[in-house]
Amino acid sequence: MKKVKPKFLKKNSEINIIAPSSNLKRDIFKSAQSFYENQGYQIRYQEDIFEKIYFTAGTLERRFMELKNAFENPTSDMVFCARGGAGAYDLLSKELENINIQPWKIFLGGSDNTFLLQYFLKKGNVVFHGPVFSNENLDEKISEEN
Repeated sequence: MKKVKPKFLKKNSEINIIAPSSNLKRDIFKSAQSFYENQGYQIRYQEDIFEKIYFTAGTLERRFMELKNAFENPTSDMVFCARGGAGAYDLLSKELENINIQPWKIFLGGSDNTFLLQYFLKKGNVVFHGPVFSNENLDEKISEEN
């Protein structure tokens, strides 16, 4: 497998936020968005990211299209999972091989998004298992700093 180097994130780098797993709390998400934008990043997400069906962030089709759109966005440098939880495994039943992903684009996620990370790693993409974009701990840290 050919080694791929990711692009460096720098000021004004565009980051697509996706929710392939559990649903989100809008207020915590917005706090995280402010935090990253204050660091100089351009945060992009689909408005339907806040959909909720039981414990997931909307339908399987919504989550798949969001994943596909984020990876195929030619202007973004990174795809960042909003949170973990449950639901990402179901995306493996979709036609992920039809996603036209730039191999240098960074994919960051944790928790059950590990299924997706492993899939894209095996395809030769740059993946990092790490923190999620939106969580209560970040929201508490931001509150303490203000």
